[in-house]
Amino acid sequence: MSSSFLTTEKSSFLFLSYKFEYKENGETHTYPFKTGRRFYIDPTECGNSARFANHSCEPNMIAKKWMVNNRKEGFKAIGFVANKDIRKGAELTINYGYNYDPETSQKCLRG
Repeated sequence: MSSSFLTTEKSSFLFLSYKFEYKENGETHTYPFKTGRRFYIDPTECGNSARFANHSCEPNMIAKKWMVNNRKEGFKAIGFVANKDIRKGAELTINYGYNYDPETSQKCLRG
């Protein structure tokens, strides 16, 4: 489905389908990143090592969005940038936000 546009209804249907498929395969969470009004990146099955960054309410990295040259209008890439000094060997963390899926939504209780 690379480089194709989806309606809001179709994207909602696909998101629910993916969630069902992930649960059937033993996945407990989905990890879509909203990159604009209409685009999401789902690194669940492919991506680079940044997809293994863990969640923290007090993360040591933030997600930055960049426009990608020669892509359809609005398409962005995501990069993680340190927002504080990170000591060698420390776990790399970001705040997942949990605002995209009420089923996995949770309050931050600690870092």
